[in-house]
Parts: sequence; C-alpha cells; structure tokens
Amino acid sequence: MPAETIIFNRNGLQVAVIDGGHAHIRKVSVARDLGTQVEVRDGVKEGDMVVLNPQVDLVEGSRVQTQPQIAEASK
Repeated sequence: MPAETIIFNRNGLQVAVIDGGHAHIRKVSVARDLGTQVEVRDGVKEGDMVVLNPQVDLVEGSRVQTQPQIAEASK
C-alpha cells in the first residue's frame, strides 16, 4: 500500500479504513518499507479502502467522502 496511508503518532502505526462513509482507525504492523510503498503484515485486509494522506485531525468515526483515483497519463 502507499506509504502516504500510514498515520504515525503516539499510538504507533495506523491507517484509516473507510467503511460506510466513515473512517475507522486500525493499528498496523509494517513487514517491509519499500520507500513509497509499504508491505503491511496485519491490521488491514485485501480490498479495504484506506485514506491517502489522512488529515492530522482525522479521528475514529470521522465522516469521509471517497473520490475516484485518477491515473496519470503516460508521457
């Protein structure tokens, strides 16, 4: 998953998973740091939708809206 999904604070490493229009904060364990990507050992499962670049004030249960990801055109 993109490294920009990781929340690092006094509670350790976490990600915000979107479910039903709300953010749910989950602790994760990183198996490998690949620079711009991280391999997560636990805390999320395949198919989970996670928040990219979460705001610092994002908390459990925050209402969130999803936006489609736009792929960059090849040059």
